[in-house]
Amino acid sequence: MKPSTQSIQRFTLPLMAIPLIAMPLMAILGGCGDGNTGGQENRNVGDASSRHNMQVFVTLKNPTWTSIEAGLWISRGREDPSPQKTGLVWSREGDPSLENALGNFPGESSSLNTLIEDLVPGETYRIAAYAEFDFGVLHSAVEEFTMPEGPSIGVGETYQEGIIAYFFREDDPQYVEGEVRGLLAAPRDAGDSQWGGRCGRIGELTPGLGLGRANTRKILAFHEALDTFFENPGQCHEENDGTVAAKLAAEFQHGGHQDWFLPSEDELRLLYRNLQGHGIGDFSPVRYWSSSEVPAGHRSSESFAANVDFSDGGRWTSGKEQTKRVRPVRYFQ
Repeated sequence: MKPSTQSIQRFTLPLMAIPLIAMPLMAILGGCGDGNTGGQENRNVGDASSRHNMQVFVTLKNPTWTSIEAGLWISRGREDPSPQKTGLVWSREGDPSLENALGNFPGESSSLNTLIEDLVPGETYRIAAYAEFDFGVLHSAVEEFTMPEGPSIGVGETYQEGIIAYFFREDDPQYVEGEVRGLLAAPRDAGDSQWGGRCGRIGELTPGLGLGRANTRKILAFHEALDTFFENPGQCHEENDGTVAAKLAAEFQHGGHQDWFLPSEDELRLLYRNLQGHGIGDFSPVRYWSSSEVPAGHRSSESFAANVDFSDGGRWTSGKEQTKRVRPVRYFQ
């Protein structure tokens, strides 16, 4: 089911692993250079190179929205020498060289492969290869490739095996200028669980947006530091059964991702408002645990944690030994 139009916030996200080019790009290296990898003209490196007819191929494959696999290999005869050094250089403007490249991946063999990361969706890049021999340096012609932009997608739609619940905005702690990042909800619940041991305040488990992952790590560390809590949960409270909502969320696996966590209270409220409020996400009309404790100073701050009722969006605090539903979330970029 699609979300109501009043809730949709749309961004352009990339297609994952769509073909960028049908065939590998090939750059034939020739001649000697003076350190500049650019230029289409073949140049001789002297009498020693005239005996060799070597070719270097630059390959590009498996692009995502921010990365692409790049490589080179050298075609040479049995009598041809091996390179002393090889490498790839790339840039966004001008002919890439060791002096102005955004990146340089060096090697020492005739076959070289690397993953170029942190590229910008929709931007055009220029890449070239070089190979050093005892008679000089061969440079390739410069090749261009453009990163895919991907389809327009919005809140409530499926992305990276989850459901988009929110796009981070400029004043959010997880926001990064020029990048599309946000909060994904798992497509199903992880199950039912107690919040954890009712045996003291962990502290700094705040309700804010972008803090659920840090909260989850603190909850896990707290329970792991207790003396055999999972075998003897009664040490915290007679009704504790050893289950921990944050642990259930962190161990959730779906779509190959293993970075799920228990949402903070504000993140959980976004799941209700942007997903459950529009009939999206297959939530149950029950209370879900957050990773946030009751604020310090509250009379129940050591033994209560925050949860949200998904029948009406109500905010509640409940004893940590109580059992409620768990829906994992993760951040995407």
